[in-house]
Amino acid sequence: MRVARCVGLAALAACGIDVQGTRPDAPDASVDGGAPWDGATPQDDASAPSRGPIVAYTFTEGAGARTADVSGVEPAAPLEIESPGGGGFAWNADGLELSGALARSTGAQKVYDACTASGAITVEAWLTPATATQGGPARAFTYSSGDVDARNFTIGVGSDSGGTPGSRYLLRFGTTTQVNFEVASGTQAVKTALQHVVGAFARGASRLWVDGTSRADGRNGGELKWRTDAVLAVGGEPGRTDRPFRGTLSYAAVFCRELDDAEVRARFAAGPPR
Repeated sequence: MRVARCVGLAALAACGIDVQGTRPDAPDASVDGGAPWDGATPQDDASAPSRGPIVAYTFTEGAGARTADVSGVEPAAPLEIESPGGGGFAWNADGLELSGALARSTGAQKVYDACTASGAITVEAWLTPATATQGGPARAFTYSSGDVDARNFTIGVGSDSGGTPGSRYLLRFGTTTQVNFEVASGTQAVKTALQHVVGAFARGASRLWVDGTSRADGRNGGELKWRTDAVLAVGGEPGRTDRPFRGTLSYAAVFCRELDDAEVRARFAAGPPR
């Protein structure tokens, strides 16, 4: 199903979102993908996370080998596109199309600082998989270091390494009790169409939504425990070529707080910020 994109004030209002970028029933819930930090910066007070994303990418450049961080939170953390092993990429009307390439940031310390201070995180992606079955699992959006057994977070597509390629979405977080705390949707969740995938972790519990619907949840009782050498990336595992995501990224963002069910549904209804 193609989701309407709410661009401009009239369109936002038509989607039930007021012109301040909030849902009428939740005055503080930002749905603006480029909303600036509305409190202290991580350098000022890492314990006071913004309502908006700390990094956000709209993939609207249309050319070149870099995509900007449009969160408004300094320092910016742009992604540089790389082609390890000869992987390809292209720009299209929906965003950044990846076929073996990945885009990575060399400076996402603000994500580590703010999210480990808050103890909560939500990761969000709008993406169009090129195929419904991918293996690895394929790294659509990840904050990791090339070690396939440990990460800060990953939105993955498909099966585990060595398994038959699958059509599920999975969410992994590094915690004090598990280096790869995972929840996963059922099979047949991945479509070759624009989809909205959101994962959250807070207070020892994780939840995964696909297209505005909760598809999985779990609890391990731990807290975030992250690696300091992790790299923020879309399209693949940094330092490796064997887990590429094949498809188009239209939006990716990280919030250092837990979005609730109503906020996720509102963001799905609004479509990818452009």
